[in-house]
Amino acid sequence: MMSDTMPGLFLRDGPNIKSWIRHMTWLVMLAGLAPGICLAEMIQQPTAVETLSTVIVNGVPIAESELSREINRLAPVAEYHNLSKQRWQEIRKQAIENLIDKELFYREAIQRGIAWDEHWVEFTFEKTRGKYSADQFSHLNLDDEKVKNRLYEDLRQTYVISKLWQEGKRLSMPDPQDVRAYFEVNRDNYMSPKAIKVVELLVEMKPSTSKQEWDKAKKKINQIYRQAKKRKGFASFRKAQPELQINEKTVHEGMQGYDIELLDKMAEGDISKPIFTLKGYILLKKIKSIPQQRFSFAEVQQQVENDLLNKRYRQWFDSLKQNLRDKSKIIIGAGPAYVGR
Repeated sequence: MMSDTMPGLFLRDGPNIKSWIRHMTWLVMLAGLAPGICLAEMIQQPTAVETLSTVIVNGVPIAESELSREINRLAPVAEYHNLSKQRWQEIRKQAIENLIDKELFYREAIQRGIAWDEHWVEFTFEKTRGKYSADQFSHLNLDDEKVKNRLYEDLRQTYVISKLWQEGKRLSMPDPQDVRAYFEVNRDNYMSPKAIKVVELLVEMKPSTSKQEWDKAKKKINQIYRQAKKRKGFASFRKAQPELQINEKTVHEGMQGYDIELLDKMAEGDISKPIFTLKGYILLKKIKSIPQQRFSFAEVQQQVENDLLNKRYRQWFDSLKQNLRDKSKIIIGAGPAYVGR
């Protein structure tokens, strides 16, 4: 199962300082990052201050305020005020796991000599804060040095962690021989979707139409259905009711609004019962099923390569994560306590 901290799950269009102040989202995949300065001389041991913390990772306490932000980020907005105790505990547990992984990946990136680009950090901060008015800027406290420093640190961590993941992606890239071999072993995964050729009859309606008009359309489609069943099709309606839309089409598995499994069970020539859609009411006459066919390697080569890359990348990610955890000392308390850094 893919970890909740798997890179790519929290892809965003760009950094958003307002959301960071609320949530401190750190899992952001950044593409095309420029190489930064060396961190060897810049990383110092934490100063001896007291921090309210529930989690300590290799001697580094995770501030309780950071845990609160991660919980807020994970908690669904729609049910934020109605979370059960069990659900809240599940979210809190996941938040702790995410922050542990963040700290482990961050330290691993630094250990490998991965650097951040301070110019990029400053540019991103200035570009993002430029989106806010003076009043918003003041309200968000972006002039406060503590807030600014925290956001800068989060940008630095995001940068080096994403560079670590880019390294993992590079190491996971398959060669052409492996791609072909993967295709041969998994040929049954590369099939055309189940498809069915039908004739569709539509009584078109606008979503904004009154309930009374929709009721009339429903009555009309039921009448057409009874007549079509007797006449074995829709041919007689083309001239008699030209306002009806009657077209042949091919529907396939995954196509929204069509029940492929139901159509598959119908005999050729059968007509479905009226179906409600946002476009109006439809009837479907089944013409024939189109059997699935295997794609050739040339047709799906890029998809196969992506599938193999994703598989290897996930294995790399999970292996690194497990290895880091196995080598680490992680302390999770029942509740927050003051610890010396």
